[in-house]
Amino acid sequence: MERQCGDCRPCVEICPPQAFTGIPFDEQEDRSLRFDVRKCRDHLDRTEGTLGESVCGLCLYVCPFGRSETV
Repeated sequence: MERQCGDCRPCVEICPPQAFTGIPFDEQEDRSLRFDVRKCRDHLDRTEGTLGESVCGLCLYVCPFGRSETV
């Protein structure tokens, strides 16, 4: 898979619990180098009672490489 993040940072900037480190994606490296799953899960657990949902998805929403061309 070709690396696409480069200097792109919208996911890092929009993440409420700051779960992203800003290190570009590399499929050969462990996910924990760029994303703290516990921070994300803790945020979802805290907001579930307030929002009634346990889904955030802001990182996926702002990622220009995760969007479908047909949307």
